[in-house]
Amino acid sequence: MDEYTHIGYTKKPHGLKGELKILIEDEWYDRIDNIEAYFIKIRGQLTPYFLEFIRGESGTIAKFEDINTREAALDIGSKELYVRTADLAPAIEVEVEDLVYAFCKGYEVIDTNEGHLGIIEEVLEYPQQEMAIIITDDNNEVLFPLNKILIKKIDETNEILLVDLPEGFLDLFKAN
Repeated sequence: MDEYTHIGYTKKPHGLKGELKILIEDEWYDRIDNIEAYFIKIRGQLTPYFLEFIRGESGTIAKFEDINTREAALDIGSKELYVRTADLAPAIEVEVEDLVYAFCKGYEVIDTNEGHLGIIEEVLEYPQQEMAIIITDDNNEVLFPLNKILIKKIDETNEILLVDLPEGFLDLFKAN
């Protein structure tokens, strides 16, 4: 018997041609490439639906085969979404360039202009990006975005994050 994994939810219809909004939980989003059959829980039963396409900036609009009207999309809207566990792609190993910054907790942060800033105390995950919280040597809490624009180098061996923060950025966090 197949085992299934809950990956998210269908939401409300989008437009008039059977498309609907979906929500795929973050932990599964990168692992659902090339899945043909999605299963929607209807009246306690998992019913297979075959994906025609998924689009949107973060893949939030889906079109399933044989769902061609807004009314048909309403019938499968607001339901739990599953896939066969065996169909999930394995977790992808990340390159340094694509490092999941949540693993940077405890790294020393060094700015190219200011030098040593502090240790990353916590990484907060927001929908737009991840943010690091550090406590500077003068006991100020600094919050800055973890992105490829600001990060110049990641030294995983020595757990150092080299950043280039904009001039005056740290002044925003100084206690008065």
